[in-house]
Parts: sequence; structure tokens; C-alpha cells
Amino acid sequence: MTTKKTYHLVLFVLLSLIAIPAASGLLTGNYLWYSALNIKGIQLFLIFVILFFEFRLAEKKWLQILIGVLGGAVVLGYIFKLMHWQGTKEIFLLGALLFPIPVLIKGVVNKGRGLLEFVVSLYISAHATYMIYPSLDGVWKIDAGVLFAAWAASALLFFWGMLKKDRAY
Repeated sequence: MTTKKTYHLVLFVLLSLIAIPAASGLLTGNYLWYSALNIKGIQLFLIFVILFFEFRLAEKKWLQILIGVLGGAVVLGYIFKLMHWQGTKEIFLLGALLFPIPVLIKGVVNKGRGLLEFVVSLYISAHATYMIYPSLDGVWKIDAGVLFAAWAASALLFFWGMLKKDRAY
């Protein structure tokens, strides 16, 4: 199994573990149910997986550096948030909101291949916004909507890769 197929399999499994229980909270419109889901560990692991594979799959060196720097800001901000240190909002939001940009550039450089991965990377931005501003009304719905879009994109990527067999996709 290639690195890209492994990435898509892991994305599909992790996003499924997050999306399936979140669906009940979204369908009932119950904010407390959605926020009470104890899936922070899976979400943190998913963010690390996305950052790691996007770094590994970038073909240009400057793109790897850009993804590494923004990914480092996301990880550092997440650690600051867990430790309740100062500077959480600024570092976390800066890295998370800018992270999809190099992933989009990677998709454009690769002539359209990787644009669905851009949708998956938007999950980091949406989830970071929800984590920093959980009390804003409707932010959890945006987070959930992007989660389901990312889950659908990961399913499409995974099953498309399985249909293509060993050819590059």
C-alpha cells in the first residue's frame, strides 16, 4: 500500500470515528451532546496525521517548509491550549487558519490532484475556530458541517484509490 493510500485509509477511519457519533448531536440540534463527545484524543491524533502526511506528500521543498512551519504553529497552539498557557488563541488560529493555503497550492501545483485533500485540511481550521470560540452560537454547526464534508472527501479519496488499484491517482 502506498503512502497516499495509507493516508486516505487512516483519514477515512479516524473521520468515521469522529463523524458517526457527532451526527446524532447535529441531527438533534443538541449543542451539549455535540460538545460532550469525548473524542478530543482522536481529533488531536487526526490533526497530527493530516499534518504529517501533508508534509510527507508535498513534492516541492518550499512547500514542505511552509507546511512544516504552519503545522508546527498548529501543534504548538494545541499544546498551549491543553496546558492553558498564554498565547493560545493567536498561535493556534494563525497556524490553523493558514494551514489550508499550502495544501491548496499543492493541489494546484499537482494539476488538480489533491484538491479533495484541501477539503480535509479545512477541518483543522474549522475545529480550531470551534475550540477557541466554543460559546459562539453556530460555530459548532460549522465545525460539524466541515467534519462531514471532510469525511465525505476522505471516503471518496479512499474508495477512488481502491478502485484505481496500483496506478497513481
